[in-house]
Amino acid sequence: MNTSEIRSRIVAVLVGIALLVLVAILSGRWVGNALSFLFLFDLGVYGVAGFVLGFVWPKSGWRLGLYLSAGWLPMLLTGLFLTWEQPVTGRATLTSLLGYLPILIGACVGSGLGSLIQRASNKPSGNVSHS
Repeated sequence: MNTSEIRSRIVAVLVGIALLVLVAILSGRWVGNALSFLFLFDLGVYGVAGFVLGFVWPKSGWRLGLYLSAGWLPMLLTGLFLTWEQPVTGRATLTSLLGYLPILIGACVGSGLGSLIQRASNKPSGNVSHS
């Protein structure tokens, strides 16, 4: 693993943590409790961030999205332990956790598309004439 790959992963985790705070603040103010808008908001924010990171570091591809959304895991585990004593049903817990799935999907799809476009734009054309 070279330093560029390490740097891309560190930047992705840091951007993901910054977005975690930003999304938590903005989604409460702008989106409210409308789950369909929250779904699209999370998907869009992490998709755009993943696209930019994938475009900058195309070698990492969609896997950069995993690092971008990695900041949510400690937050979810902390929330789970803080509510440990409260009675929750399995369906409510599953529904709550599935609400965070768009973050992972948006980040992975965005970084995959960004790296794909960057690699396609750097590919030499086969129709070059040498005269």
